[in-house]
Amino acid sequence: MKSLERLFLVDDDHIFLMIMKRMIMQAEVVKSVETFENGLDILEYLKANQAKPEVLPEIILLDLNMPIMDGWQFLDAYREIQRELAQNIRIYILSSSNFEEDIR
Repeated sequence: MKSLERLFLVDDDHIFLMIMKRMIMQAEVVKSVETFENGLDILEYLKANQAKPEVLPEIILLDLNMPIMDGWQFLDAYREIQRELAQNIRIYILSSSNFEEDIR
């Protein structure tokens, strides 16, 4: 299996971020894992680096319920900048939310 270069984890739970980062790195499926605590932090990163594919992730694992900017707000804002990014990014929802609306 080909290793990914970069994966970003977005979640406000520090323990979850630490455990997930360690598990992903031990699985050796990605060379670099970066963490962000809310949607605004990662959105600002993507905007600042939109023309630099070498620092953009291939995958984002996104929580839905976070302070400042939640996952849904991030996805709305991401759609507005997606075409400007020099890298195609796959986004997967990674959330413990059991709200029916979030599941749909």
